[in-house]
Amino acid sequence: MVRLGFSTGLSFQPFSVFFAQFREEHPDLQYQFIQGTPNYLINLIEKGELDIAITAPVPADDPLVNGEILFTEKLKLIFHQEHWLANQSIIRLSQLKSERFITFRAGFSIREMLFNACQQAGFEPIIAFEGEDMETIKGLVASGTGIAILPEPTLLFNLSKEVGTAEINDYQFNRPVGVIMPKKREMAPSEKMFYEFLISFYDRLHRFQI
Repeated sequence: MVRLGFSTGLSFQPFSVFFAQFREEHPDLQYQFIQGTPNYLINLIEKGELDIAITAPVPADDPLVNGEILFTEKLKLIFHQEHWLANQSIIRLSQLKSERFITFRAGFSIREMLFNACQQAGFEPIIAFEGEDMETIKGLVASGTGIAILPEPTLLFNLSKEVGTAEINDYQFNRPVGVIMPKKREMAPSEKMFYEFLISFYDRLHRFQI
């Protein structure tokens, strides 16, 4: 049994191929999935209630866990197809100061990135909705409630035809996605097997893409 954490605000779809391959090679290994914020997952690892976790962002120099980056994902702007942004070939962050944002609640990295970027651009974002569910955010954008910034991988799945996407050319919205494991204890054989397969999978994927 591997107790695996998965951070809220992270799309599962990019990992589906990995899990399919791992289960094919290790059909007898059982999983228990736990979802939560990175801080919540780190706390569970410290308590011994969680073995390993996939998170975004990946903590650096944390006293409780070691982290290793698997890949970096780009975040993109999404909006309703009838929004005026749909006619813009180049979008600057300052153009969004009067827009209503659909985003995650406080404590989520995407929200923090949004606020930091907007502050650098000289304004505070107007928040129309804050929550925890990626699909809800996409649905609200499709309804015309507001705009959002979401990871590019999640936009490849279940995205309404009413939603358009674009990049903001004057700010780099990127975040690392990786794996964390306990710093104060040795991993069990099943955990180590999962971890090594995960690292090897993304190493092969990275070399193939290059």
